[in-house]
Amino acid sequence: DGVTDADDNCPTMSNANQADFDGDGLGDVCDGDDDNDGIADGADCDPLDAAINFSVGDACNDGNAMTVNDTVNANCACVGEAPADIDGDGIPDSADNCPTISNANQADFDGDGMGDVCDGDDDNDGVADGADCDPLDANVDFSPGDSCNDGNPNTENDEIDANCNCVGTPIQTGPTIWSCPEITFTKEDNTDFNDPANQDFFTNNVIITRSADGGQIFNFANNDAPLNANNVPSGVEWAIGRTSDLPNLTFGGFREIIGRPRVNIVGLELVMHLIEDDIFLNITFTSWSRGGGNNGNNEGAAGGFSYRRATPGDCEGTPRPPQQPELDFLLAPSVTSSTMRIISDDVPAESVSFNVFNQSGILLKQVRNVNTLNGIMNSTIDVSDLEQGLYFIRVVGNNGLAKTKQFIKS
Repeated sequence: DGVTDADDNCPTMSNANQADFDGDGLGDVCDGDDDNDGIADGADCDPLDAAINFSVGDACNDGNAMTVNDTVNANCACVGEAPADIDGDGIPDSADNCPTISNANQADFDGDGMGDVCDGDDDNDGVADGADCDPLDANVDFSPGDSCNDGNPNTENDEIDANCNCVGTPIQTGPTIWSCPEITFTKEDNTDFNDPANQDFFTNNVIITRSADGGQIFNFANNDAPLNANNVPSGVEWAIGRTSDLPNLTFGGFREIIGRPRVNIVGLELVMHLIEDDIFLNITFTSWSRGGGNNGNNEGAAGGFSYRRATPGDCEGTPRPPQQPELDFLLAPSVTSSTMRIISDDVPAESVSFNVFNQSGILLKQVRNVNTLNGIMNSTIDVSDLEQGLYFIRVVGNNGLAKTKQFIKS
């Protein structure tokens, strides 16, 4: 090549121009790494650029997070492979929260790492979506067929129906018998029957009172004639006896069964039947005043009466406590729209509890452990949250003594 071997940078290969790109003293024609980057020219993707020091097949990063196995190809470009995506939703299987079911939005309501489209319990409440009455509310964890309580004491076998409502089957038990607890109702002489305090409210269909001028008791709810002596009270019928012998009793009108009340009624054990409501209860009259006007020795005794009667509930079989003095008290007022005061100056108990029941015997309100001081009770109970109607308040001492009275929320 015209260059003496002593001066030739490739003495065994002709290179008259003595080119030496990387200046390492070895001519380009015999230098296996022209850019001196450590990669042989035959594998170097750019044998004359030391900054490009990778080869075909080298691992690389193509900058696309959605590819895998990125490598340098035959054209010296970094190219990755499309990852596995079985469901074809554009989300790689490795990142897909439902890899076998298409769900490009990756929705995951309960955040449990399983996409909604393949999660059998979207609200993670333990009830499968197909049976859950609200599959997206963890607080609703019941299903059709589950037992429940519809809040109606007159139904049984309550369960969730196909529309996810709690529904019970009406109880078919025949007539209702009231048998607890017993109260005393008194209408004093010469008092106005229009005043609710002088009316005994049984149900919306039966309200018993009596005119100050005498006559029989009558049903205020049916607008009976106050002085009618024969065909009142309407809507009820009577029998001599007790509810325990109900099938054997003969019922009829008040005057038909009793005869003359002022002669026969005091102390007579009777059963009263509220016809429309089909309710039976024991009742015993304890007093009966003559009517007003000139009535011999009873002149001035004007239409008063009293009786003891059962109230809503079923206390049959409940053992009766030994006879003890009653825990008596006064309600002031007994007709109220807001509060009542419960008063007594002779309470044979260290503390008492107040229990308010509706006509079905359901406990609605309770105030417990009210201390009495030297037998004196003077407490207030708020009933403003109750609906209008008849209620019962039972005061129970810590020694078991109790008494029940009725009141009207006006």
